[in-house]
Amino acid sequence: MNANFVFAITSYRNSISDIQVPKYPFWTKVTKLEQGAAYGYFMIACIWCIWLVNQFFITIILLNFLIAIIVQSYESVMSKSIINIYSTKAAWNRDYRIIKSYL
Repeated sequence: MNANFVFAITSYRNSISDIQVPKYPFWTKVTKLEQGAAYGYFMIACIWCIWLVNQFFITIILLNFLIAIIVQSYESVMSKSIINIYSTKAAWNRDYRIIKSYL
């Protein structure tokens, strides 16, 4: 399977709250080498930083965006409800006058 496809699926799973911690078997092997240990640890730290930024973006930014959309929809419904209340009262008044005219 293509590595980019796996990364895309992992990001999608993280975005729907199926959070997976990053895995880095290659860099773990590199840290056990004597020459590349510092570079391996640096890359592991970079992986964790990118993962944390991704989690921050998904959980904080996108959830705030979702809340803003829901609030906007709620305000739209509430503004239409006032119009609906007055139109319903006007219809009741009209029906009352029609019924009263026949009595």
